[in-house]
Amino acid sequence: MFLNILTLFCLCKSIVLCHEQDYDKETNLTKITYRFPVNKKNKNSRQLLNHFWKNFKWRKTTENLVVSVGDCHTTSNIDWSNMLADVVYHWNHIPEKQDGTGKIYIPTNLTFVKTACEGAMIKSFNDDYGDNDWYGLNEIVITNDDYIIRSISKVNLHYSLNTRQWQQVLCHEIGHGVGIGHQSEDGSDLDTCMDYDIYNSNRYPNKHDVDILDVLYGNGTDADGPHVDPNEQNSYIFIVLGFLFVIICILITLTIYMSYKN
Repeated sequence: MFLNILTLFCLCKSIVLCHEQDYDKETNLTKITYRFPVNKKNKNSRQLLNHFWKNFKWRKTTENLVVSVGDCHTTSNIDWSNMLADVVYHWNHIPEKQDGTGKIYIPTNLTFVKTACEGAMIKSFNDDYGDNDWYGLNEIVITNDDYIIRSISKVNLHYSLNTRQWQQVLCHEIGHGVGIGHQSEDGSDLDTCMDYDIYNSNRYPNKHDVDILDVLYGNGTDADGPHVDPNEQNSYIFIVLGFLFVIICILITLTIYMSYKN
């Protein structure tokens, strides 16, 4: 049991280390940054069954949430505007396979729209941000009840990637902008832009990403009730199961003891 608790503690600690957090007392807002590292394998690498980014999400006040993605890119040898349009399209129409074929999955009650930079919910930038070990990052600002109020995506042109790889990074950071975490951080290829496998260059999300979006945004509005963390619900289940496990261990120990005594 102690080892189980220690393992859970280590997993929780590794999740915290995946991003940086900065709280502003004056505004009562928190800025959180997630990075796509140059080294695709994290020290605390893992594959994730549920890849919510904690419980962060945009507040949904209407049945269909429209997420504006602002084109804030500068001119370079890559057509970033066209690439962003393709990324936005494929967050709305997620293909079964990374070559764009197969069944198309559409998020429920959630629509991404490419817009001008000013006023966008997610602003997407590109620049040479220096040799700081990340290809891309996403900064979100959240309220004290974990609702996202703005998001900034950045791709770091300091590094040399091909067009397909840059599209994975761009797709990856837009995913963070709506509250999706990583499907894996160990370099494994899970056929999604939300993993760290830069070498296979997955340009699109996959069905599992759609499932996460549907949990976050699929039904109802946030006016219908409190903001519930899906991972927190799972943690309660583990606590109950752990408690039952302890009780069973105690009963077995007592049974063995009484049998030995008799």
